[in-house]
Amino acid sequence: MIPQPRPTPLVRVAEAFDHADWLFELKHDGFRALARTGQSGIQLLSRSGRSMAEPFPEIVSALEQLPDGLVLDGELVVPAADGRSDFEEVRRRNLIQRPRMIQEGAAKSPAVLIVFDLLEAVGEDLRTRRLLERRQALHRHVIPGPRVQPT
Repeated sequence: MIPQPRPTPLVRVAEAFDHADWLFELKHDGFRALARTGQSGIQLLSRSGRSMAEPFPEIVSALEQLPDGLVLDGELVVPAADGRSDFEEVRRRNLIQRPRMIQEGAAKSPAVLIVFDLLEAVGEDLRTRRLLERRQALHRHVIPGPRVQPT
Protein backbone atom coordinates (compact mmCIF):
# COMPACT_ATOMS: atom_id res chain seq x y z
CA MET A 1 0.00 0.00 0.00
CA ILE A 2 1.45 3.36 -0.98
CA PRO A 3 1.26 6.38 1.33
CA GLN A 4 -1.55 8.90 0.84
CA PRO A 5 -0.62 10.75 -2.39
CA ARG A 6 -0.38 14.51 -2.13
CA PRO A 7 -1.36 16.66 -5.12
CA THR A 8 1.34 18.85 -6.60
CA PRO A 9 0.55 22.51 -5.91
CA LEU A 10 -0.17 24.83 -8.81
CA VAL A 11 2.40 27.48 -9.70
CA ARG A 12 1.53 30.89 -11.17
CA VAL A 13 3.89 32.64 -13.57
CA ALA A 14 3.91 36.23 -14.80
CA GLU A 15 4.04 35.50 -18.54
CA ALA A 16 2.73 32.77 -20.79
CA PHE A 17 5.35 30.65 -22.52
CA ASP A 18 5.61 27.68 -24.84
CA HIS A 19 8.20 24.95 -24.92
CA ALA A 20 8.31 21.48 -26.47
CA ASP A 21 9.33 19.90 -23.14
CA TRP A 22 6.26 21.23 -21.28
CA LEU A 23 2.63 20.08 -21.12
CA PHE A 24 -0.05 22.68 -20.56
CA GLU A 25 -3.40 22.12 -18.86
CA LEU A 26 -6.60 24.10 -18.85
CA LYS A 27 -7.25 25.46 -15.34
CA HIS A 28 -10.63 24.24 -14.10
CA ASP A 29 -12.35 26.03 -11.24
CA GLY A 30 -13.34 23.27 -8.84
CA PHE A 31 -11.97 21.11 -6.04
CA ARG A 32 -8.76 19.12 -6.38
CA ALA A 33 -9.66 15.48 -5.83
CA LEU A 34 -7.96 12.13 -5.46
CA ALA A 35 -9.97 9.06 -6.36
CA ARG A 36 -9.20 5.45 -5.48
CA THR A 37 -10.92 2.45 -6.99
CA GLY A 38 -10.79 -0.95 -5.37
CA GLN A 39 -12.58 -4.01 -4.12
CA SER A 40 -13.03 -2.35 -0.72
CA GLY A 41 -14.94 0.50 -2.34
CA ILE A 42 -14.47 3.91 -3.90
CA GLN A 43 -12.76 6.84 -2.23
CA LEU A 44 -13.17 10.41 -3.44
CA LEU A 45 -10.96 12.65 -1.30
CA SER A 46 -10.31 16.37 -1.07
CA ARG A 47 -6.81 17.81 -0.92
CA SER A 48 -7.03 17.66 2.88
CA GLY A 49 -8.13 14.00 2.83
CA ARG A 50 -11.83 14.64 3.56
CA SER A 51 -14.28 12.33 1.80
CA MET A 52 -16.40 13.93 -0.93
CA ALA A 53 -18.11 10.65 -1.88
CA GLU A 54 -21.42 11.36 -0.19
CA PRO A 55 -22.18 14.74 -1.82
CA PHE A 56 -21.13 13.48 -5.28
CA PRO A 57 -22.77 10.05 -5.76
CA GLU A 58 -22.74 10.41 -9.55
CA ILE A 59 -18.93 10.50 -9.47
CA VAL A 60 -18.76 7.48 -7.17
CA SER A 61 -21.06 5.56 -9.56
CA ALA A 62 -18.82 6.45 -12.51
CA LEU A 63 -15.67 5.45 -10.60
CA GLU A 64 -17.26 2.07 -9.80
CA GLN A 65 -17.17 1.33 -13.55
CA LEU A 66 -13.36 1.71 -13.68
CA PRO A 67 -10.83 -1.06 -13.00
CA ASP A 68 -9.87 -1.74 -9.37
CA GLY A 69 -6.52 -0.49 -8.10
CA LEU A 70 -6.41 2.99 -9.63
CA VAL A 71 -5.41 6.23 -7.89
CA LEU A 72 -6.48 9.22 -9.96
CA ASP A 73 -5.57 12.89 -9.50
CA GLY A 74 -8.01 15.42 -10.89
CA GLU A 75 -10.36 18.35 -10.49
CA LEU A 76 -13.97 17.94 -9.40
CA VAL A 77 -16.13 20.47 -11.24
CA VAL A 78 -19.76 21.26 -11.92
CA PRO A 79 -20.09 22.59 -15.48
CA ALA A 80 -22.38 25.59 -16.06
CA ALA A 81 -24.69 25.84 -19.07
CA ASP A 82 -21.87 27.45 -21.10
CA GLY A 83 -19.48 24.57 -20.29
CA ARG A 84 -17.30 26.55 -17.90
CA SER A 85 -16.67 25.35 -14.35
CA ASP A 86 -19.15 26.78 -11.84
CA PHE A 87 -17.15 26.99 -8.60
CA GLU A 88 -20.07 28.25 -6.53
CA GLU A 89 -22.18 25.26 -7.60
CA VAL A 90 -19.49 22.67 -6.80
CA ARG A 91 -18.98 24.38 -3.42
CA ARG A 92 -22.74 24.38 -2.75
CA ARG A 93 -23.05 20.72 -3.77
CA ASN A 94 -20.18 19.78 -1.47
CA LEU A 95 -21.97 21.31 1.54
CA ILE A 96 -25.31 19.51 1.06
CA GLN A 97 -26.00 16.84 3.69
CA ARG A 98 -29.60 15.73 3.22
CA PRO A 99 -29.82 12.61 1.02
CA ARG A 100 -32.82 13.88 -0.97
CA MET A 101 -31.08 17.19 -1.70
CA ILE A 102 -27.87 15.36 -2.67
CA GLN A 103 -29.82 13.29 -5.20
CA GLU A 104 -31.55 16.40 -6.56
CA GLY A 105 -28.19 18.18 -6.90
CA ALA A 106 -26.69 15.19 -8.73
CA ALA A 107 -29.64 15.19 -11.15
CA LYS A 108 -29.88 18.96 -11.73
CA SER A 109 -26.18 19.92 -11.59
CA PRO A 110 -24.11 16.77 -12.14
CA ALA A 111 -20.41 16.95 -11.41
CA VAL A 112 -17.50 15.80 -13.56
CA LEU A 113 -14.12 14.51 -12.40
CA ILE A 114 -11.52 15.81 -14.84
CA VAL A 115 -8.56 13.45 -14.40
CA PHE A 116 -5.11 14.71 -15.34
CA ASP A 117 -2.84 12.12 -13.71
CA LEU A 118 -2.72 8.43 -12.81
CA LEU A 119 -0.68 7.87 -9.65
CA GLU A 120 -1.23 4.13 -9.20
CA ALA A 121 -2.47 1.41 -11.53
CA VAL A 122 -3.39 -2.07 -10.33
CA GLY A 123 -1.12 -1.82 -7.31
CA GLU A 124 1.85 -0.31 -9.17
CA ASP A 125 3.08 3.08 -7.94
CA LEU A 126 3.52 5.24 -11.06
CA ARG A 127 4.61 8.46 -9.34
CA THR A 128 8.28 8.02 -10.29
CA ARG A 129 7.45 7.59 -13.97
CA ARG A 130 7.50 10.46 -16.45
CA LEU A 131 4.23 12.34 -16.85
CA LEU A 132 3.88 11.26 -20.48
CA GLU A 133 4.06 7.60 -19.40
CA ARG A 134 1.47 8.20 -16.69
CA ARG A 135 -0.75 9.98 -19.25
CA GLN A 136 -0.54 7.00 -21.59
CA ALA A 137 -1.43 4.66 -18.71
CA LEU A 138 -4.32 6.95 -17.75
CA HIS A 139 -5.80 6.65 -21.23
CA ARG A 140 -5.34 2.85 -21.19
CA HIS A 141 -7.24 2.50 -17.89
CA VAL A 142 -9.84 5.29 -18.03
CA ILE A 143 -12.28 5.56 -20.91
CA PRO A 144 -13.83 9.04 -21.16
CA GLY A 145 -17.42 9.29 -20.03
CA PRO A 146 -19.86 11.98 -18.95
CA ARG A 147 -18.75 11.92 -15.26
CA VAL A 148 -15.03 10.97 -15.52
CA GLN A 149 -12.98 12.65 -18.23
CA PRO A 150 -9.22 12.10 -18.63
CA THR A 151 -7.33 15.04 -20.13
